[in-house]
Amino acid sequence: MPYDQRLMPKQRLGQITGQYAEFEVFTTGDPRWLLFCPMQPLGNGHFASGTLQHPVLISNLKPGWRAKLH
Repeated sequence: MPYDQRLMPKQRLGQITGQYAEFEVFTTGDPRWLLFCPMQPLGNGHFASGTLQHPVLISNLKPGWRAKLH
């Protein structure tokens, strides 16, 4: 299946710390979508960028998600 060029990462918005994972969040070429990329824990509270990308429709995000960006 070909990769949709509109969903390629454009700009890093920041990170979100979840209960079990840390995610980098990127804007895409389509303003309706964001990319959530899980980060790999290195220990001592440090993380490295991962290679998986999960496109998410902005309209599907829970209220208050933007306040969690750091």
